[in-house]
Amino acid sequence: MAAVDQILKHKARAIDLHIFIKLYDQYEHQLEQQSLHRSFRAISARVMQLALE
Repeated sequence: MAAVDQILKHKARAIDLHIFIKLYDQYEHQLEQQSLHRSFRAISARVMQLALE
């Protein structure tokens, strides 16, 4: 969580770490259910993008 907190601190707007983690988990679960053939890297990148929107 410390690494994620460091990433979020560099964003222009304040993002609550706990809300971000909750959103990340939700989006990750959704994407994993859609396709079993995506790499962890691809899922993580897309989830990060969605959670920061």
